[in-house]
Amino acid sequence: MKRGNEMIVRSVAILGALSVFSTSLVLAQQPEELSKEQIMTTIITPTTATIWGAYQITDEQWAGLDEAAQTLVKASEATLKGGGTESGQALAQNAQWQLYAQQMLDAATAIRGAIADKDEERMFNIGNDELYPPCESCHQEFNR
Repeated sequence: MKRGNEMIVRSVAILGALSVFSTSLVLAQQPEELSKEQIMTTIITPTTATIWGAYQITDEQWAGLDEAAQTLVKASEATLKGGGTESGQALAQNAQWQLYAQQMLDAATAIRGAIADKDEERMFNIGNDELYPPCESCHQEFNR
């Protein structure tokens, strides 16, 4: 690997580890009390960025990726509940919201399986084919 690429990969790994650490702290604060916006911006966005940004993964990075995927599973479960605000409670009753949240949870769970197998290609494919579509669809419908 060229030195420049190696530095980029290491930088992404460090940023990913920091984002997973900070999101773990947020999740420790009882995610059912967070708003949908807090769940999205402080948990889901950094963890999905860590997963989507993974490239030429080293043995050391697999553990951080698994923590990101575990965090994404927990955030997906909180998202199914809509968050801890009144508007979030209304979202929890919305069938389309539930579909997107369940698809995100299923994709996060599948990504954990790919990570356990250290299968970078499968993780990449699940991220693009199963995780990205509900994220993008939900943003189009609920984050205008």
